[in-house]
Amino acid sequence: MPRYYVSFSFAGVSGFAVGSADITTPDPIASSDDLKSLYGFLAQQGFRDNVKILGFSLYATPTHPAATPQPIPAPQPHHPTPKPQHHSASQPPRRRPSPRPGRPS
Repeated sequence: MPRYYVSFSFAGVSGFAVGSADITTPDPIASSDDLKSLYGFLAQQGFRDNVKILGFSLYATPTHPAATPQPIPAPQPHHPTPKPQHHSASQPPRRRPSPRPGRPS
């Protein structure tokens, strides 16, 4: 049975209002005729005046009611990716400065 998130507008106490509902239907919504069951559900909940469905989204379709959920795998330890080593262009070896004249080396 498909499950839908439904957004709708209606006439509230102080005017225009917007609401949402989680509705499970016996069959998937395939045409505008299928919205009648949604309007019926909203009327049962007390939304009878000027109800307009603004949109709906399928967010759950169980494949089998007795299906067991799959176990969630344990998280794996995080191993950071080593950063690449950047080497600058080779430079000539540094030379000692030559001794100044008159100074002992």
